[in-house]
Amino acid sequence: MRKARAARFESGDFIKQMIGIYSFVWGGGAKWNLAAGDPAAEPILAGLAAAMQLTSPGTPERNGARTVRIFSSPLETPSDEIACVLPRPKTPEDIPFTYYTAISQALARGLLRDGGVLLHGALAEYRPQHPPGKGVIFSAPGGAGKSTASRRLPGPWRSLSDDATLVMPDGSGAYRAHPWPTWSLFYYGDRAGGGWDVQSSVPLRACIFLQRSSRDALEPLGEGQAASLLTESARQMNFMDARLPPDERRSIRTLRFDAICKAAKAVPAFRLGISLEGEFWREVERVLG
Repeated sequence: MRKARAARFESGDFIKQMIGIYSFVWGGGAKWNLAAGDPAAEPILAGLAAAMQLTSPGTPERNGARTVRIFSSPLETPSDEIACVLPRPKTPEDIPFTYYTAISQALARGLLRDGGVLLHGALAEYRPQHPPGKGVIFSAPGGAGKSTASRRLPGPWRSLSDDATLVMPDGSGAYRAHPWPTWSLFYYGDRAGGGWDVQSSVPLRACIFLQRSSRDALEPLGEGQAASLLTESARQMNFMDARLPPDERRSIRTLRFDAICKAAKAVPAFRLGISLEGEFWREVERVLG
């Protein structure tokens, strides 16, 4: 079953129409295109666009827009574009996960120029009365409980993503948080997949770093502590940086650290001890107001 579905993914039979370019605008106004660089990349891009709930435009964004162009093999790309050459998956079952991760991390590297950072953290919205809600990122290493914590949140909380979040400056000194797909749900051909509206966003009001505890307790963090923890969160999410040439890797890490330091100054950060059965969200609600 897995091999059959992986084969359909490779051939593109699982989509009815292949579309080569998608345009979108992030919360802070940054304009971007995702485009296929060759026919073999088109079905891959179409599958990713469906998961990210992107639509193909009648006319691509050109005024001030930047482009990430996806290639199935190395080809020359214009100097004003970012090239993403699809890596070789280890097995056919790895195809969706490997390709989608590579494309989305290439896009995240490009968004560093706009001050955006892709973080390993679940995004939730607290909306006790009416819009706008208040966005909170719950960050922790894999297996430390962020997905479980997001599932435990009651109304008026709303879980927007359980693994990754894109943080973008909004142009006014504040930040907005965008839900990001959980690509591990696409790891095998018979997994559920899913959809995330990555262009939607909420005002980011807090970054919460989880640790297991016997009781629920919230501790404010300084900017230096927050920057250090955000750097580790970004490292976990952008693991394909290791494939880049050394000079490019150093440049990307410098850009990311600068973006993280600015976010740490603007967004309050906390360490949250979280118990197995306590109402940890009450601690967060108190600082959100």
